[in-house]
Amino acid sequence: MSFLEAVLASALLGIVSMGVLSSLNYLVLQQKRAEQIAGAAEVANRVVVMYLDDPDAMPPGGRPIPYGRHLYRWAYEAQPIDVFDPNATDEPTPLSLTRLQELTVSVWLHEDSGGDFSPDAGTPSIVVRRMLDPLATRNPDSFERAIMGGGFLEGITGGDGGSRRSGGSQSPSGGGGGGSLGGGS
Repeated sequence: MSFLEAVLASALLGIVSMGVLSSLNYLVLQQKRAEQIAGAAEVANRVVVMYLDDPDAMPPGGRPIPYGRHLYRWAYEAQPIDVFDPNATDEPTPLSLTRLQELTVSVWLHEDSGGDFSPDAGTPSIVVRRMLDPLATRNPDSFERAIMGGGFLEGITGGDGGSRRSGGSQSPSGGGGGGSLGGGS
């Protein structure tokens, strides 16, 4: 009986240890994915700050951004927001709400770090959306740059209301430098 008990105890110990090890492996993989998504969120916030500082000085597309141990691809798109005011009059106002923009920044894990060339459902990624007022400056330097460059006057008069789109990923079909916005995390 003692030999049979020893074999049964060894088999039971093996089953329990396999369950514990698989649980630990799952936790380690989830921790790694959470780290990658947190890195993507930090890169997205950096891209938003770069856009806020100077939209015309954004880095060219195709260049990944390193953060920690990983590389990230990114894309952004700024589009005007259509605002409807039911109480508005027909008189034009210099500070109308038509100047507001929505900035959408998408960041995903680069293929060299275990991600993909373009974002898909399984790639650690994040999408950040922010409503912007181009006239609201963040610091004296950006205010001076807007005055000197004419961007402040264009914002007041309603000029340059078009959308901007670029990214850190070139299209796989060999197209230009326009990025593609993709799915979230």
